[in-house]
Amino acid sequence: MPPILSTGFVPSLEAMPLLAHTKGNEAWRMLPCPSYGRIIRQLLTGELAAGLLPWELGITELVNKPAQKGVWSVPMVLHACPTELVLTSKAAKLAQPPKAANKKGETKRLVFGIEGRCSLTRYQILTWQLHVAKKHLDPPAFKVLPMELMRKGLEAGTLDGMVAPTPWGMQAQVEGNGKLDPRFEPGKYAQQLVIFCRRELVAEHEEEFALLPLALAGMHKRLEDDAEFLKVADQMARMGAPRCDASVLLQAAKRHLAGVEQKDFQPDKEWLATELQLLAERVPLGEGVFNAEELGAALAPQCLAA
Repeated sequence: MPPILSTGFVPSLEAMPLLAHTKGNEAWRMLPCPSYGRIIRQLLTGELAAGLLPWELGITELVNKPAQKGVWSVPMVLHACPTELVLTSKAAKLAQPPKAANKKGETKRLVFGIEGRCSLTRYQILTWQLHVAKKHLDPPAFKVLPMELMRKGLEAGTLDGMVAPTPWGMQAQVEGNGKLDPRFEPGKYAQQLVIFCRRELVAEHEEEFALLPLALAGMHKRLEDDAEFLKVADQMARMGAPRCDASVLLQAAKRHLAGVEQKDFQPDKEWLATELQLLAERVPLGEGVFNAEELGAALAPQCLAA
């Protein structure tokens, strides 16, 4: 029997096409995880063969760990995952510009949860505060936490907010633990979701990965039908933590995916090198962390046509 492509994913909107495509496929086993950090840890320990991760976390928290270069390949790049900023009710009020008659000299520092120091959600929050909250809030503080603890932090009031993949924020709002800020936009720091897979398995499952872009394009189209979408949403809702109601997932799809062209594709080494150089500009990694061309060639799936 061929090795099972055990693939970790955070139950959220952008994982649904792959979840639907792999249902009933003996080569795949989709495993829900409550955070990207959990996926990374299980990839490093060998409990998972592949994972759906934001590009920057896969590079900084997985590929650049000791003895991991040359281990991983990137057989698929998915569309940018829609993210939401969810704030506690108190933080949502503080984030509103004060009225001229009620201006106070004292400012407030909000505390946000992020999954990694190099996460682009950190820069999304900084950009949001710069353009929305402006000068009436102090620079934000950050706590590195897995997303399941961020949710609990919102409930307990120990965190003021978080940026998470949809519909985590919408779900928190439905459950009464936060409010979405409609002014939030990921902008140039939008996270691109990527499959990181052990290199030898990409070669062993060459045909499966080669057909993946076409299969996912068909699945995106199929999921435009509400009935088909809800079938997959129900499947995801039954898989466990974090809880994502099917109705909330459908609402998220209509908000974030309606009319948005999906661009799932297989990258080549030139594309990967360019994205690595762009990442180095956006996330201060320090000089000499990686050679973009060398690492791009190592991550490119050699057995697949670009």
